[in-house]
Amino acid sequence: MPAELRTFLVATLPVIELRGAIPVGLFLGLSPWEAIFWSTLGNLAPIPLLLAGLLAARRWARHWPLVGPILAWIERRVERHRGQVDRYGPWGLALFVGVPLPGTGAWTGAAIAALLDLPLGRATLAIIAGVIIAAALVGLLSTLGWLALT
Repeated sequence: MPAELRTFLVATLPVIELRGAIPVGLFLGLSPWEAIFWSTLGNLAPIPLLLAGLLAARRWARHWPLVGPILAWIERRVERHRGQVDRYGPWGLALFVGVPLPGTGAWTGAAIAALLDLPLGRATLAIIAGVIIAAALVGLLSTLGWLALT
């Protein structure tokens, strides 16, 4: 399997996303630009379907006796932060997604957007912006680390 495809596929995985895919791409012999490019594409690929799917799943899950109460509890916890989201708007979501820390990223950003009923178009653009920010930061740090090791 080509290194580009491996890097792309690793970036589609939740939790790992491009934060893990860029170093993988470098390890597989891709140039920093190639690793960043394929990781960014891979991280963005599932987002439109994920957002739409999460919104649909949320509506469906409310009617299930076991899942409904758990979802209601999660929604109450997320709702506490609505003020911050309303205050910062899509830029807040973009910055959240863009911070390369565990638990942040496109998948978590999509879940937050779905739980807060953010408009699909604005949420998608905010997540894209956040992924680009994360790609720049992780790409820079990974490249500097890779250069220091070689």
